[in-house]
Amino acid sequence: MEHHKPKSITFLIGGGASVSLIFLTGEMAISYGALVGLSLVSAFIIICALFIPFLKKQEVRESRLRRVIHFCYFIEILLLHVFIASTILVSVFHFHIFIAIITSLLLSAVLVILSRYSSYIPSIFMIINLTLLFSLAIFLTNYIYLQEGLETVYHNLLHYHPEVLHIYYENQSLVYWLTLLIIFTKLYIQLPTFEQFSKSIVGNGVSRLFVGAIIYVTLILSFSTMTIVAITQNIPSENVNELLILLIEEKSDSFIFLTIMLTFYLLSLIMNAIKYNEYKEKYGEAKKMTFIMLGVAIMVGVYLLFQYQISFLTMYVYSSLIIFVLILLKGCSSIIFKISNNI
Repeated sequence: MEHHKPKSITFLIGGGASVSLIFLTGEMAISYGALVGLSLVSAFIIICALFIPFLKKQEVRESRLRRVIHFCYFIEILLLHVFIASTILVSVFHFHIFIAIITSLLLSAVLVILSRYSSYIPSIFMIINLTLLFSLAIFLTNYIYLQEGLETVYHNLLHYHPEVLHIYYENQSLVYWLTLLIIFTKLYIQLPTFEQFSKSIVGNGVSRLFVGAIIYVTLILSFSTMTIVAITQNIPSENVNELLILLIEEKSDSFIFLTIMLTFYLLSLIMNAIKYNEYKEKYGEAKKMTFIMLGVAIMVGVYLLFQYQISFLTMYVYSSLIIFVLILLKGCSSIIFKISNNI
């Protein structure tokens, strides 16, 4: 069941932003050019503006399809963050794929179990998540550019990768529409949370949502611009998922590199715990057998992603498309339901 209680902006951003933002925006910048950060921001602002009228209208009808949508979103988050965490163990610490996946799953489960012992722990996880993300946004962006030099980055882009600086990069329209679609699905799923937040603070709830959007946009721009440096490096890698890791390794000493990687890893585990607790709050505690089956399903899914060398972004796009189709089906079913009631 859903509980309507006051939401602070810390928990709003801390529960939405994750370490996946670093890898996804980074991969988009590497694949589609330096201006992709602005595309992401504009798409985010457009979708936020479209959702403003819906903040005053609470959806009260629960349905199986709605549960399926939230479950698919939950699985997507677990898959993505176990995938990221396992990639770090494989690339940085040279774990075997199976060992990396099992270790990441077990540590995520430990955090979930730990959060049962105190009602404050889930909130602490969100605060840690947001604090570390902002620390990375400030430190990584400045550190990477200081190591390379802004003028050097621009010079290399201009002379060796001029297409990156062009507005009309390859597949721009397709990328932009996919970005709109993905952001729509994520904000649609979070709409009940936004409604609670906007109603929990009389008079300025919507304005604080606007502030939250600005903070999120800042994170997007920070992490997307940081990865532009990787475009100029010609870093050898068969797997695009490792490019950001290799960039940071090349531009930092071993202590800083390991500290950043361990922070990435911790953030991945924390986000799994945060999303599990959110799902538990909405739909109740999972049974022990269901919990085990979920872990096995995630393990198999992540192993297949490794075997077929699927990138983080590709996995995220296809899972978002599935959720978007489910949202369309839900919209059609709601229209049919209303029409049948009026007849």
